[in-house]
Parts: sequence; structure tokens; C-alpha cells
Amino acid sequence: MDQVGLSEAKLLDYVCAFIVKGLELLEYGSCEMALVSTSSICQGEQVALLWPRILTNATIKFAYRPFKWSNVATKNAGVWCTIIGLSATSYSRRFLFAEHQVQECNNISPYLVSGSDIICTPRNLAISDLQPMKMGSNAVDGKNLVLDSEEAQCILSANPSAGRFIRKYGGTKELVSGLDRYCVWIPDEKVEEACKIETINKLVESCRKYRMGAGRDARKAAKRPHAFCYSTYENFEFIHVGNTIGNSFNYVPANIRQAGYVSNHNAFTIYSSLGFEFALIVSTLHRVWAETIAGRLGNGTRYGNTVVYNTFPVPTLTEQNKIDLTRCAEDILLARENYFPATIADMYDPQRMDSEFPLVREAHDRNDETLERIYIGRRFKNDTERLEKLFELYTKMTAQQPLSTKKKKLKR
Repeated sequence: MDQVGLSEAKLLDYVCAFIVKGLELLEYGSCEMALVSTSSICQGEQVALLWPRILTNATIKFAYRPFKWSNVATKNAGVWCTIIGLSATSYSRRFLFAEHQVQECNNISPYLVSGSDIICTPRNLAISDLQPMKMGSNAVDGKNLVLDSEEAQCILSANPSAGRFIRKYGGTKELVSGLDRYCVWIPDEKVEEACKIETINKLVESCRKYRMGAGRDARKAAKRPHAFCYSTYENFEFIHVGNTIGNSFNYVPANIRQAGYVSNHNAFTIYSSLGFEFALIVSTLHRVWAETIAGRLGNGTRYGNTVVYNTFPVPTLTEQNKIDLTRCAEDILLARENYFPATIADMYDPQRMDSEFPLVREAHDRNDETLERIYIGRRFKNDTERLEKLFELYTKMTAQQPLSTKKKKLKR
């Protein structure tokens, strides 16, 4: 990587070095090149790091959209791949291949869809009129303030009054699996009262000692060992969004949490939502956008607020649009309740969803139809058409907006 000038781009896959060397041949010789590559070079942060350099000297002549490659080894490590053909010559006809279909395009973007060479960059604010999405809170506690069910029950059995200082807690794992975890949560004005409970006091003191020996921010937080090191908590109902979309999931995992629940930093939160944001997040449109814009994490997709949610293009919604989408969100939640105590992992298993949890599938289908009609007046034919519309809208919306870091007041 050092030899081709990519030493500072630590996130790039090694195949990028071969691409850069190939670009040199394109520049000095009348030739073209094609490589089989990991699909991650066309997703997430790698696009902004690599593709401006490619597009300076070449264009995509043809591409094969991401496919899962595997071999015959005993321990088969399947990876997602793509095939990209590059040329220094500009062609009026380009070809985009996918399973069982070929699409003729005027241009193929770095995300391997028909469209312009726009590159999505992370944003601190949503380009659409949406409530802010924040990362959950991070304890940095040496596992002293976070409790499993058994630990929480032991504390409550010995000291029933400790219940005021123990709250439900979790991230993506708990969101999907339905597992219960807890945390010690003490408001600043209640520290003296809480620490009169011996078990709570021991946990707080253990947290203080841990932070004193940890990093700089942790040492600063040692002055407040009863509290999380980083807190984005608000005492309101919120939308809880997972930071990973499992490879078998067809929707972004999300749920509504009641006030008092503490999200950890392995998930995201949206407070003060009117409801329609939930409908957007669990839509097929949003899942397709996330899979394309975000990077892969193992066999799943890494979800992020700045790179996915804040860049997601939503047309201007009328009040009736918001009412319709909020009703769709409520229908999805009610459909889930019909199958209690089934978890999100159960209900969204593609092998079981249609046969065992049909009401959930039907609610999602209605949500998708309602949302997609807002975009184009009908259902999209496929994911390729979805992406083309999303990138078209993203290009228009970002052309009108600077990369601002200032907070804006949302109009409702």
C-alpha cells in the first residue's frame, strides 16, 4: 500500500493497490483492465477514499453487482465480491450485470448503480427533515455499572429499594434477541441516597477505581463514577435502531423503547419522533440504501447515523404523508405484538417470516407501498430502481445543502 501512495488510507482493502497500479497502465497505454474485488470497495468509507482517484483517470465500462463467492474448502469462508471493468476511454454504453439480468447504462456510479459519479459522504445532520439520530450511551465502567439479569435480581432481592437506580439497558444484541440486561443509573442529585445502599456503593467505587487506571476521558469521568462516561440518554420514549443488519435480515432492526430504557453505544436512538421516522427506517428503501452506502461487517451490514440515516434522501412529506406513515409504523408494531414473546430475530428470519409471522410481513408490505408511492407514485420494480431514484434525489438535495455541522431547528 505504501508503494502506491495509499499508506494513509488504512481502511482500504489490499486489492486497491492493484487497482492503482492498473490505473498507471491505463494512463500510459491503450488498454483496459478488470478485477475481481471484494465488494467493500464500492461501499461505506472506502468509496470516498478510493474512487475520486479512480475517476480522475478512468470510468467504469462494466460491472457485476455484489455476489457471494465461496470455494470448496472444508471451512468455507464466503465473501462478497464484485467484478469491475475500467477504461480510460469514455463509452456511451456501459453494462451493469446482476444475477439473471443485464442493464445498459449511460454511466455506472462507484456504488455500482446507473447514475452519476456522486459520492456520499458522512454528515452530522440529516439532509432530510428528520429528528436527529444519536449513538447510545457508553459506560466505560469496567463492567461495574452494567448488569445481567441475575446480577440485577440479586441486588434487588437484597435491597428492594435499589430498584430506583436500576434500569433496563441494551444495544443491538438485546434489541434483536429480546434479552434483558440492566444498568446502574443514578441521577446526580441522588448519588448520596443511592450510595447508602451497600451493593450500589461497591459498584460505584469499583467503577471509580477502574476509570482511574484507564484512558484520559475515563480518568476525567472518575470524578463521577456513578454516571456513564458518555451519555446521550433522555428520559423519553425513543426509536431504538440496531448498528448492524444481519446478513439474513431484509429490514433494519428497530423497535420503540419506553422512557427509562438506556441504550448502549452499540445501537442508535431517535428521541422526539412523531412516528413516521420508524416507518422510514424499517422500509425496504432504507435497507437498500444502508446496504449500498454503509460498509460490510462480517456477513452483515454496518449501520451508522452519519453515513446512512443522515444521508438518506426523503422527499418533502405532507402532513397526510406523515399520518399515513405513522399508521404504518403502528401497524408493524401491533403485528409484532400478535406473536409475543417471539423476538425480532424470530419474526424477521426470512425462512420463517412468511409462514409463521405473516401479519408482520403484510404490515411491512403496506409500509413499503405507502412510502414508495410517495417517491414515484407506485411500487418500485426492484432494488436497482430503488437505488437509482434514491441517488437521483440525493444528488438534487445535496446540491442545495452545504456540509453544515451546525444544528438546525426542525420544522414540523
